[in-house]
Amino acid sequence: MERLSVQLIVDIVYRLRRGQSVRAICRDLGHSRATIRRYRNLARKHGYRDQSRPLPEAAEVLAQLGPALAPTSSTVSTVEPYREVVETLLAQGIETVAVHQRLVRHHGYRGSYSSVLRFVHVRLQQE
Repeated sequence: MERLSVQLIVDIVYRLRRGQSVRAICRDLGHSRATIRRYRNLARKHGYRDQSRPLPEAAEVLAQLGPALAPTSSTVSTVEPYREVVETLLAQGIETVAVHQRLVRHHGYRGSYSSVLRFVHVRLQQE
């Protein structure tokens, strides 16, 4: 289960207090139902869903739930063994879809297009 930023947790609590469903919150914020349910249960446990109480301040949420954790990247991309090929193709101006197709056809890559897209996105952020 992912750990969210404090402000996002406060937003979830606010939405729950307004009566928004877990599914609607998931759709709006893009997080899994398990994550939203986890924070719903924590909000209930600490009394944050009580309408008579004011919304908790971010500092109070931080004190109750602990610091937000930074995401860790402990997994190696399935595209990593093809890094040189991908970099060469991108340098030639070939789009990501075509890069994925060439990896599959000519290099035996069995991963998804999304994996290639994430790999390229991370690579571009590092430049």
